[in-house]
Amino acid sequence: AGLEIWGKEISFGHSRRYRSGVFAVKPKKAQEYMPNTRYKMSIEMDSIFMSRLSMDKLLCRLAMKYTSDSYDVVRNNCNHFTDDLCMAICGKSIPEWVNRPA
Repeated sequence: AGLEIWGKEISFGHSRRYRSGVFAVKPKKAQEYMPNTRYKMSIEMDSIFMSRLSMDKLLCRLAMKYTSDSYDVVRNNCNHFTDDLCMAICGKSIPEWVNRPA
């Protein structure tokens, strides 16, 4: 999962190249950073009423929490990151079914 903000998709995953697992790519193109991902669908969440500076500070805080080596497919994945980010910017959780086991 990822969250599109101002024309960028923000997400989290494990990377051998970067300490932070938080990354921003063109929407629906996460596989350019994380080859095993693919776009499935979009869900409209809400509007953002936050300055870019506030957003940058929030993403820096989350990047410290969501380091590349902290990624765990069950306990600390892109869905957990996206839920934290969504809660911080619009006060809503992502739909529960997004992070349920297949």
